[in-house]
Amino acid sequence: MIEKPYPPIPEKLDEGIRDVTLYLWNEGFWTFSCCEGGEGHARDYPFIRIDPKPSSNVDRTRAKVTKCLLDAGYRGFHARSETYHAVNEIADVAARGLVEIEFCRSLPIRPHTKEEIQKHLADEKSRLERNRQREERRLARRQKVTA
Repeated sequence: MIEKPYPPIPEKLDEGIRDVTLYLWNEGFWTFSCCEGGEGHARDYPFIRIDPKPSSNVDRTRAKVTKCLLDAGYRGFHARSETYHAVNEIADVAARGLVEIEFCRSLPIRPHTKEEIQKHLADEKSRLERNRQREERRLARRQKVTA
């Protein structure tokens, strides 16, 4: 039986990837490797690796992680799954595969707060209303000219 791994230690995680890694762990995903990327790091880009739970598989886990990140407001990432066909009995994690989240930018795009989202929506509504009123005035002027 496979036991749940130990949770990540926040102080040992790269600062640029810490929040999203802890978020995924708290959402129930078994994160086991991450790096903020860049010079002096394992890769040029930030990434997080996730071990699928024994009751799941890599493709289902990838889909769930993607939905979880999108629902939380994260953008600019690519989720891919890898399946390994291990030949030894100890490599159970490898036999199930892994999910890797690669962030396309230098650091994950953090989600906005609800207040920021509400303000953005209000600003957008206001902008659309101004555009609608401007278009109505333009059409009214055009109708006067043609009448």
